[in-house]
Amino acid sequence: SSLKTLDVFVLGEADRARIRAIDADLRKHRSCPRFSLHAKATLGNVDEALASGPDGGDDVKGQVDFELGLRAAVFVGTQFSSFSALVALARRAEGRDSLMLDVDVADRLGLIFALTFPHDARRRTDAALSRLCRDVVAAHAAFGAGLAACLPPPRAGSSLAVHSFGHCEDCSHLMPSVCLDLDKADARHAAFVESTQIQAVVSRGFRRISCARVVQVVAERGVHRNPTTGEIYVVEDITDTGELRSSLRASLRAKLGNTPGDGARDGECSGSLSFSSINPPLDAPAAAGGRRCTLAVVTALFGSIDSLEHLKTLEPKHARLLEFENRLGAASCWIALVDFAAARRIAAMHGARRCHSVDHGPWRVVRVPKALQPFATAAQNTRIPKMLAHRFVPNARYLLYFDAKLHPSTLEWTWRLLHDELLARGSAWTSPRHPARGTPHEEARCVHLLGLASDAALSQLRAYAAAGLPRDAPLAEGEWHLRDLYRNESSALGCAWFDEYRRWGHRRDQLAFPYASWTLRGPDEQEATATSAVFLAEADAGAQFAHITRSRRYERSRKNS
Repeated sequence: SSLKTLDVFVLGEADRARIRAIDADLRKHRSCPRFSLHAKATLGNVDEALASGPDGGDDVKGQVDFELGLRAAVFVGTQFSSFSALVALARRAEGRDSLMLDVDVADRLGLIFALTFPHDARRRTDAALSRLCRDVVAAHAAFGAGLAACLPPPRAGSSLAVHSFGHCEDCSHLMPSVCLDLDKADARHAAFVESTQIQAVVSRGFRRISCARVVQVVAERGVHRNPTTGEIYVVEDITDTGELRSSLRASLRAKLGNTPGDGARDGECSGSLSFSSINPPLDAPAAAGGRRCTLAVVTALFGSIDSLEHLKTLEPKHARLLEFENRLGAASCWIALVDFAAARRIAAMHGARRCHSVDHGPWRVVRVPKALQPFATAAQNTRIPKMLAHRFVPNARYLLYFDAKLHPSTLEWTWRLLHDELLARGSAWTSPRHPARGTPHEEARCVHLLGLASDAALSQLRAYAAAGLPRDAPLAEGEWHLRDLYRNESSALGCAWFDEYRRWGHRRDQLAFPYASWTLRGPDEQEATATSAVFLAEADAGAQFAHITRSRRYERSRKNS
């Protein structure tokens, strides 16, 4: 009873009847303090000056309400009201706080107004402003490409990925406005083609992309259209971003506190190979410049088919990688395992006569001992690093192996691949799906028909079928593999794959991988075609890898395949 009466002024066009209804509703709640409701209509007749003008003076009345909201001791508004959002923004400029009720509508206007008119000081950050358009488009996908036009053009030196999703009607169910402004889409295409500095770092070829992904990527640079073909595409900036670093750090913090599973490092394979000569381990701090390797990147060059990227293009990439990792707070170790022939070629590039261990950009080039080259051909010996890489790098937490025929467009992109295709999936091993064939049975028939494998390939699949391998078991492409080296399944699969490859004797390793994965199923996975610890990524997940040109015979065989 000692409290003073609280005067509450309701802004807007509430008449006397509406005020009485609001008053009656509020008085049902006994916790309410003593109050008295007011509105323009309850304080006397509206001045004729307010009622004059277009639409009954709505503009003038709105300005009066705005001034009342600005001068009030306390202002209470709703997030989805544009009037409330602007009053709160103006009060913030004068150092006055507002109470904004966290209520939104289906079109997410509350979130959009909060992003666009940030009345909360915590939202006024450079990071928030840099991703404003992206966040607004993500809040309501129906906006499509229109709002993305306010973003700046790509920066010189950016790394871009081009995603094609056919014609503009393809994603109209998610972005109905994507086809509304084709003139801008054509202009973006023309500017993109003319920008040779940017074009030089664009990933080769066009990738298909799902509509769900388009909704996320379209905010990066808007929609582009090739007016000649009618093809619609979006351009994703895959240059280092703060969001990627933050997400990576969070994922690594959650993972790096774990310890290796029993046997995760020392899985022995039949006909065991001795790795005692690899001492100290290739990823040990003593051998890696004092760096503790979170991610080990491994490739293998045996014979004279493949080569490392030229230093002229590799050294600037290495500098960007080091800058990225300094900000990330984690390090990678790049190890190229080579035989005598490859070592001699690389040594010649550096003006040296012998090459046991040399640096080539980020790569530490290490010659593999003869004891770890048990096969008759260089191609078969590359399978030792490919399948048993965990024996070369016993200290790293994660491993990325890729064939030497692949060159990443940017080195820091390997961290994005780790984040998107292993950490986000929760798998122990990630490999890409085969882009052309779906099952090992198709692969066996194909490589046998082309003369790439002997009759042993067909015998191998007959044996697998007799053992129960499903005919629809998925087929992986063997170009690159991501592994969590703390997971027992990782070393177990590497060894099982090597055992099967060695057992059948021919050069094709893709037939053994699905069988090895299938044999490692858990008790609750008996109906599955593979262990859940293995994830097969989309075939284009590694689109940032460029395939280097090989011999005419090899390329002709690949084309026929």
